[in-house]
Amino acid sequence: MGTTFVDVVTCFGCRQLMFLDAKNNLIADAGFLDGFPVMQDIAKSTFPEGGFNQGW
Repeated sequence: MGTTFVDVVTCFGCRQLMFLDAKNNLIADAGFLDGFPVMQDIAKSTFPEGGFNQGW
């Protein structure tokens, strides 16, 4: 989408997600990683040693 991008900030301790725009402004409190199974799979494959919230 041109020069538009969004960063997703993920806390693996509490599993919360936040979307930030190109200027680091909060776009939305996206909820929790549990509701995004693809993101959860990426996190587990990127950090195979775990250490995540025990709710997983």
